[in-house]
Amino acid sequence: MLSAFVSRIIHQSQRRFVDARGRLHARAGSPSQASLCGTAVFEKRNRRYRPAGDFAVSQHHKPGFVAIANVGANVSTSSHLTLSLKNDLAEITRASAAVDELGERHHAAPEALYAVNLALEEVLTNTISYGYDDGAAHEIIVHFSMQDGELTLTITDDARPFDPLQAPAPDVNAALEDRPIGGLGIHLAKTMMDGMHYRYESGKNILTMKKKIA
Repeated sequence: MLSAFVSRIIHQSQRRFVDARGRLHARAGSPSQASLCGTAVFEKRNRRYRPAGDFAVSQHHKPGFVAIANVGANVSTSSHLTLSLKNDLAEITRASAAVDELGERHHAAPEALYAVNLALEEVLTNTISYGYDDGAAHEIIVHFSMQDGELTLTITDDARPFDPLQAPAPDVNAALEDRPIGGLGIHLAKTMMDGMHYRYESGKNILTMKKKIA
């Protein structure tokens, strides 16, 4: 059960989240244009989802796992999806679209899906806004995996090392200007997900988040 504080913050952030997604969709185009780099094609017979575009079959086949690669963009099946994002806040709408696609496909509980979307938005916003200082383009990889109703998200980036699990809980009584940047958002992400794990490996931040959504 969520604490009264977290529940209040969720309700307060709900309108901000919806408004932010609206602004991002406006910048990236219509939802259908922003969704997974193009028009969606869902093939029930093979149970695979693929964005429109040029495709190449993955060379890494596993039994029951059919991967179609949209070259330079995404790899997906009904239970797995990998997104390549730029370090641009407008890219968050694509990540949100991916969560919505998986949630619809697996009949996710709306409140659980909202929690995942909000946590992912906060993590990506923190990384994109504060993780880079060279002004260059960087790639952020988000991998989604569904198993037994649990959604696992793995976010990999080459931003400066940052372990969100070590971030102190925000002082909710402090004045807004006295709170550390991003502190409340990271606290929300940690609170709303069922589990989080962080490691720094080969120059990459690797954050894993889990949430039971169906």
